Formats: sequence, C-alpha cells, structure tokens
Amino acid sequence: MRSIVYHFDDPRAFRSFILGGERELALPLSETVADGEWVLAIFEVGRRKRATAAAAKGLDRGEQNWVLVFEDRDWSRIVAFAEAAEISLSGEHAAAPVPMPRATPPSKPVKRDAPSEPSDTQVSRVDEAFAPPRAPTHGIVTRSTTSRVLLVEDDPAMRDLVKSMLEADGLEVDTVESGEAAQEKTATEAFDLMVLDWNLPGMSGIELCRKLRRDERLSLMPILFLTGHASSRDVVEAFSSGADDFVSKPFRAPELNARILGLLRRARVSEPNVLDDEGDDE
Repeated sequence: MRSIVYHFDDPRAFRSFILGGERELALPLSETVADGEWVLAIFEVGRRKRATAAAAKGLDRGEQNWVLVFEDRDWSRIVAFAEAAEISLSGEHAAAPVPMPRATPPSKPVKRDAPSEPSDTQVSRVDEAFAPPRAPTHGIVTRSTTSRVLLVEDDPAMRDLVKSMLEADGLEVDTVESGEAAQEKTATEAFDLMVLDWNLPGMSGIELCRKLRRDERLSLMPILFLTGHASSRDVVEAFSSGADDFVSKPFRAPELNARILGLLRRARVSEPNVLDDEGDDE
C-alpha cells in the first residue's frame, strides 16, 4: 500500500478542508490514483508534524475528477483530529500561504485492475511505501540498526500480542505496564515511537502523553494511542494531549502496522540526520 501525503502549515486551513469533504477529498497537487486503488492517506499539520493517517479508496467521479473516499469510522476520526489540531497547533502555523489540494489532477492516470480492499488476513508487513527504520534521535542513544518502540500496556495478553506483531515487522519492542514506568524508561533510554494505552494503573495514558510533550527531549517522539476508548470526544482529547495517531480496540493488524510504520517514516524524514558513533570527525 502506497501513501499520499496532505500537508497543511495552518491547522485552520486543514480544518476547513476536512469539514468540507464529507468523506471524500480531492487529491493533493501532483498526486494520481487508480480507480479502486487503496492508499494510505497521511495528514500532516503544523511545523511540528502532528499527523494522522487512514486508508482510502480512489474513485473516478468523471471529468478527470478523482477523489479519495474514506470509511465512516476513519472519516470521523480524521474530523476529530482536525478539530483537535486547530486547538493544539493554532500557534504554530507559518505566515506563508498554504497550498490547497486541487480539485482535479492535471491528467487522468491510466486505469489498471483495481486492487482488492485490504483484509485482516493479509500479510501485515508494509512494503516499499515506507522507508527503512530510522536511527533514534529521541534520547541519549545516537545509533541503532532498528527502530525502537516502547509499548505501554497493562493487559498481559494485549501486550504480548502487539509486541509479537511489531517484532515480526523488524522493530525492537520494549514493554512497560504503567505510565510511571514509561516515564522512567524514557528518561534513560531512547525510543523512536510509543504505543500507549489510555487506561493504565496510576497515571493515565492521557496524563503521560501531556507530560512527555512538556519534555523538550521527547516532545516530538511519535505517540500512538491504542485503546478501547473510541468516541469522538476521546479521539479529540487524545490528539489535544499531543498524540500523533489513534487506533481503537479491537484493531486490524494491517492497519496498526501501517500507521506505526508511517509514523516512523515521517519522523525519520522530518528530523535532522543522526551521526554514527563511529562516524568521521573531520
């Protein structure tokens, strides 16, 4: 599954674009899609790259009017993200005008056989749409061969399931059972991404997320909520606390893997290069 990126410097422009979409959006400038093709639509907002993503299907509306169509559940979550982004990022937008996505592409792409909708049983690894894992920059470690993920989950069965799934994708996964333990872990070790449950013993996931965002060293570490909280209000609260993405339980393994690898890819692209420990000092 390939990705299509929408980027907005001004969260107000992003909110206006989404609220006028009604489950389908025009493609960004220079992007094309085949009729029936499924892609991962990535929405980046603000200079600090707060982002969310959702699967969408390409649809030809005629007259070279191509759009991406979203399922109801994903669309509701994107709308909630847009509302939260305007609140949490309103002070970050740039003065330059925002290039808005176009209504139609410059030329109609050649049609090909429409790929089938992704299923829960498909191979969970995401292919060339996502770059290899980056070296960690959130902390004291300067180099690693794989991306490190900290999974904060108090349910043993869920913790083991998600850990095994991410390790199958080549990620290095550490686990803790509470927000306090996660704080201690991130104080001394570097992680590229955190997967965070909402309901934790002691400090909640929301409280932990807010604390991490106040820590300059960890303020840009991608955080994905994996939780049973699924209402629109919950989604807005999660993003307002500083989360980068939100997946509700029960979840589909391909979707969770795609979102995690997408966050890692965007973090790698948006951050400064990391020096190798053995690099040349000249």
